[in-house]
Amino acid sequence: MSSPRPAVRALPVLLLAAAGLSLAGPAAAATRCPATKAVHHAGTHKCRAARTAPVTTVSVDLLPGSQATVEVPALPLPGGQTIIGTGVTEVIPLTGRLGGAVVGSVKLGKDIPVSLNSANIVPGAVDILNDPACGGAPTLRIDPASIVTIDAAQPTRAVLGFKSATATATAYVKLRLAFDSRMSLACDAPLTPTGYSETPFAVKVSGKVGPKGLLSLPLSSGPTPVTIGVCLTPGAPDKPCADAPAGYPVKIAVQLQVAINLKSGK
Repeated sequence: MSSPRPAVRALPVLLLAAAGLSLAGPAAAATRCPATKAVHHAGTHKCRAARTAPVTTVSVDLLPGSQATVEVPALPLPGGQTIIGTGVTEVIPLTGRLGGAVVGSVKLGKDIPVSLNSANIVPGAVDILNDPACGGAPTLRIDPASIVTIDAAQPTRAVLGFKSATATATAYVKLRLAFDSRMSLACDAPLTPTGYSETPFAVKVSGKVGPKGLLSLPLSSGPTPVTIGVCLTPGAPDKPCADAPAGYPVKIAVQLQVAINLKSGK
């Protein structure tokens, strides 16, 4: 029987030392015995089934300071007016985690491809639009029921570059956004919850590995155009919008600080 290959103890310090990763290499496949030989040597020899290589799982935690910058242009109305409060840029804090696994096995000196298959990212409940004629009273606010998830219809891939000491990813997500909206022109009118609307969104992020390695990695994107679905019909924020949502064209840029952890399965 062949002896197992040496375990891969660690990846270079530049990328993974700070992540506390310990990986074991795939176990060597056991010698296969023909059925007749297994019977003949039943008393002195056993044939073992080959073991599969362990799966290396990946988690990506959003650290404090992670945010999305949303540019809302002035949206025109008939008669030369604009939607109240548009023509602004707002910063939305982001919290949460993404998860996935390394594609294939981790190899010393090679880039590490990662597939991300889950996300639970929560945008902060901040005011998006305000009424300047009412002392800045909010007219549209993100509801706490809003969430960002992975778009299962598109593969989300990331690469941890060995030689370049970079991380890159193209993320395909769904923005499940519910809003609290002012339903009248009265300045003291309360904000009313609405149902949610889902918007597919693709964003490319990249960053350079710094002195903290994968424990604190900056990732960012440029402004990416997308038309956000905004439900204007009152309803439960955890239920789909009862009517067709309105479309608000915006640009979204993300600035993330993340901790990436890789863990080898057994």
